[in-house]
Amino acid sequence: MINDLKDLMSSLDDEFGGDIGFIKPCDITVVNEAEKQLSFKFPAVFKQLYHEESNGLRIDNKIIYSIYDEKEKKTFSENLQRVNNPETSYWFKFKPEIFNDYLVIGSDGEICFAIYKHRELDNPTIYICENPNAKKDVILEKLDFGLADLIKVMVDNAFN
Repeated sequence: MINDLKDLMSSLDDEFGGDIGFIKPCDITVVNEAEKQLSFKFPAVFKQLYHEESNGLRIDNKIIYSIYDEKEKKTFSENLQRVNNPETSYWFKFKPEIFNDYLVIGSDGEICFAIYKHRELDNPTIYICENPNAKKDVILEKLDFGLADLIKVMVDNAFN
């Protein structure tokens, strides 16, 4: 899992570095502070991403949200803390209780990606929500893959 992400990020930088927005990884103290703010302990693969690989990604309009880092301007407007706070998030406007169970990790336009907060897995399964601001039933669909595979799909959709 950890080597898969490291290899993937290295190959993406080599092949698409100019077309993918990488943000300098953040210090582990920033990661730890984000965990406190979000009241959620990041799974190992996310800690690795944010601390060792890249503090978020932007591929066209597809985003893996960064952790807010006051030293890095690119993390100011869209970040994990803001999009997971019901008072500042544009997700789940009519169902803010979803934030009790899911952490929004990214988006593709009007679609958001999330992980379930109540399982302690090193590489949790990604959920996709195509109707996050529906007034009635909000549906989070479980995908059959984790973070590295989500990034691969984002790249495939952007460049193929």
